[in-house]
Amino acid sequence: MNSFADVRHDVLDLHKTVLDAARREYERDHGRLRNTEFLSVLIEDPAFAWLNPLTALIARIDEALEDEEQSPGLEELASRLRALIAPGTGDRDFQRRYADILQREPDALVAHVRTMRALQR
Repeated sequence: MNSFADVRHDVLDLHKTVLDAARREYERDHGRLRNTEFLSVLIEDPAFAWLNPLTALIARIDEALEDEEQSPGLEELASRLRALIAPGTGDRDFQRRYADILQREPDALVAHVRTMRALQR
């Protein structure tokens, strides 16, 4: 596997791309939001709760990268990340919405493939 810093970079790019797509979808239904308004919506609106598994894994990866004692746990986190974003596995609500974004958004698909490749190296 690549250095985990590379994996982290790829998964952050994936998260941003997916989040941007989800924001565009939300704004189509609810109107344009300023960044500060969107941050509140992201935290409080159940419409974005499906992203929590990915966001939580990123936070755990950051913690493990900062704490050398947790470094052995990076392989487990990589496995959990693979399981979450691989088609047909992981959280059902996450998978359904994630798959929809991958089908609609070429940038998200590219980021997904890049992340999966980084996790396999």
